[in-house]
Parts: sequence; C-alpha cells; structure tokens
Amino acid sequence: MAKMRGLLGKITMPFPLGRPTWPANVERTIPKSKLGANYDTEWARRYSVRLVRSLITDYVTKPAINIVASQKCSVPIA
Repeated sequence: MAKMRGLLGKITMPFPLGRPTWPANVERTIPKSKLGANYDTEWARRYSVRLVRSLITDYVTKPAINIVASQKCSVPIA
C-alpha cells in the first residue's frame, strides 16, 4: 500500500487538471488569513450597518417569528 501511495504521489496532471507551476525566480508570499480571529469586522460596527440590522430585526424577523409561532393554529392537528 505504501508503494502505491508513493507511485500515486509522483503522478502529476497538466495545468488545467492539476496545480499550476510556480516560476522559480518569483518569491512566494504567504497570504494573510482573513478567517476566524482575523476576520475583518470593522464594517459591522458602522452606524449604517447597525441601522439596517435593527430595521431587518424589527420589521422582518420579529413579525415572521410571530406568524410562525402564533398560538392560533389554522390546521387541525390530528
């Protein structure tokens, strides 16, 4: 099984199906992570975004929850 893994690891596919090659004279840079703790949340703290969030909560989410969770049931439960 280890021999098969070694053989399969050496097989490379051409560019459209496999990884592209990297030029030898170009230095690779590691991109900064923008996920997890490094996620940019500055935009969510702006006043306009907070206003839109509160409008959606007050005029869309709360009425939808009231409709779904109303105690009056129009369909008889069998």
